[in-house]
Amino acid sequence: MHVIRGLHNLTASHRGCVATIGNFDGVHRGHQAILQQCREHAARLNVPLTVVVFEPQPREFFAGDQAPPRLTRLREKVRLLRDHGAEQVLCLPFNDTLRSLTGREFIDQVLIDGLGVKHLVVGDDFRFGCDRRGDFSLLEAVGRTHGFGVEHTRTFKVDDERVSTLECVRCWPAVTLKWPPACWAGLIRCMAAWCATSSWGAPLVYRPRTYRYCPSR
Repeated sequence: MHVIRGLHNLTASHRGCVATIGNFDGVHRGHQAILQQCREHAARLNVPLTVVVFEPQPREFFAGDQAPPRLTRLREKVRLLRDHGAEQVLCLPFNDTLRSLTGREFIDQVLIDGLGVKHLVVGDDFRFGCDRRGDFSLLEAVGRTHGFGVEHTRTFKVDDERVSTLECVRCWPAVTLKWPPACWAGLIRCMAAWCATSSWGAPLVYRPRTYRYCPSR
């Protein structure tokens, strides 16, 4: 497993891969289905699987203290991604420079010049770039020009509910995120215990802390 912090640390050995992009907070069963989809393409193309994540997560950057708590710290997320087949994790600092990139600039700098992506798997509602103007259609169009495939993720459901991180946070019993920040350490401890045994399959190992989300360490 290679963890690459920032585009400036990419080398020729990291180029040529199947990639997916997202927060992957909790690495729940929905994420695991995406990783399985990526592994199939990586095996077919005989290239590594790369997961692109952001630190801080975009919602944390924009919402600050109002952002919901994380399910896993970065270190734990990387371990879980490795356990589910990721061979490289590119961790991009989400800052004013990154958020100011246009959709096309993001594709050029991260996917083409940076990773030399061979195949990309993202949600069909994936938005990126300045003001979220980049979308799946743009990725498909650039992919056709530059010779990489673009595929949307397969929706993973449990009991007809789409599995997502927000649903993992929302749908656990008896507790809501309306609790004051002082109560969040205990809340997250309870959440971790529930999710670890639920059908959603988020193998959470979050340790209670006094802060709302974990720093990038």
